[in-house]
Amino acid sequence: MRWVQFLILVWVTVVVQATLGGAVAFNMPLLGRIAPDLLAIVAVFVAVRGPNLQAVMKAAWVLGFAVDLTAVAGTGLPTVVGPMSIAYALSAGLIFQMREAIFGEQPVIQGTLALLFCAMSHLIWITAQAILGGGWQHYGSLIMQVIGISLYTALVMPVGFWALSRAHGLIIDVPVRRTVRSRRQAR
Repeated sequence: MRWVQFLILVWVTVVVQATLGGAVAFNMPLLGRIAPDLLAIVAVFVAVRGPNLQAVMKAAWVLGFAVDLTAVAGTGLPTVVGPMSIAYALSAGLIFQMREAIFGEQPVIQGTLALLFCAMSHLIWITAQAILGGGWQHYGSLIMQVIGISLYTALVMPVGFWALSRAHGLIIDVPVRRTVRSRRQAR
């Protein structure tokens, strides 16, 4: 991973989600505010294209930490910092482990991975917030909101994946391929 560029990407994504995210969000009477999770899109991209499990989980932890620092708890209580970082890291680790069995370049697969990632990480988050904050009274409606956010993120994921693919070399180290000559010299 190219960590400086990645941290800049995280910052830009947080700013875009905080400022322009409201333009694509909508409020539903029973679900609340539904908007795509742009940081989840970056996390899924890194999980599919990342160099190794350790780098993917570190990057996802950073993305989750950014969510923890910028989000309000779903239970209406103060946000507990930490659960989303852990949820993002675990969810990205699962996506990374699955990537060998799937072809992540297909838009339908990208959307499915985003749906899975968002559902897992946000369900872990709202459950942790409810446990740590004691706010179970709205848990059912929060689950419905997680489903809405996950579906919306899944629909936006192919566009986000395409855009991030254009900057792949800036964010993620491209593995160096050894030539025949360098292999001979290594012997």
